[in-house]
Amino acid sequence: MENPGTDQFTEVTNTSWFARLGQAIVGVLIGFVLIAVSIGVLFWNEGRAIRTAQGLSEGAGIVRSVAADRVDPSNNGRLIHVSGMLSTAGPVADPDFALRVRGVRISFSEVPLQTASVVAAQSGDGFAPFATRTGTTVELISAGTVPPAVMFQHAEEENVTMTWVLRLIGAILMLVGFSFVLRPLAVVGSVIPLLGDVIGAGTLLVAMVCTAASAPVVIALAWLWYRPLVGIGVLAVGAAATWGLMKLLRARAAARKAALPAA
Repeated sequence: MENPGTDQFTEVTNTSWFARLGQAIVGVLIGFVLIAVSIGVLFWNEGRAIRTAQGLSEGAGIVRSVAADRVDPSNNGRLIHVSGMLSTAGPVADPDFALRVRGVRISFSEVPLQTASVVAAQSGDGFAPFATRTGTTVELISAGTVPPAVMFQHAEEENVTMTWVLRLIGAILMLVGFSFVLRPLAVVGSVIPLLGDVIGAGTLLVAMVCTAASAPVVIALAWLWYRPLVGIGVLAVGAAATWGLMKLLRARAAARKAALPAA
């Protein structure tokens, strides 16, 4: 129930057309920055993926399995695979929790030592990352007794997953960037009722077409830089995707034209 002695008011604010146009123009600058960042992410990601895959392939071809009960000095610096029981160099302590804390209940649990498998360079009686010819490093660890071939397979699968995640991030950045660049068209069209919404939907579709065309080109250029034959195939896929989206745009335009009443 409203209190009759209390005044109530509602404040409505509107943004002028020129203000929205100014915001859209600023968005264009942000859009170009996002597009540039997306291109950098996509190109760098392909180089990272290729170098990582080549490094893992190199490591899988030279790794040797050794016994865990003794250290062979002749393997120093070489990539080795060893499976054995984990151990600690001394008693386990946590100096961070040696302080007294009021009002906080702290509990500790013991994780029993278990068998683990390691692929890394032998460094004295320990391990170090193994440097490959591609500039990457190999240092793998898995719980349990795992053959080196399986460990490298898992590492390759993780590399593929990371590659697609970064590709998706780069494509989303590019899509948002193109959307910002095309945003002023929708603001200009909003002078006429409903036209702004139509143009806004159209610019989103155009941004998708631009992304579908540009992202594969960037990826293909990266592959052409690192592996030319695969890059040609990626270019072909990008061209096919662009052709399909352009065909969809023409079909939608023809459908809208057919729906208009005859003059």
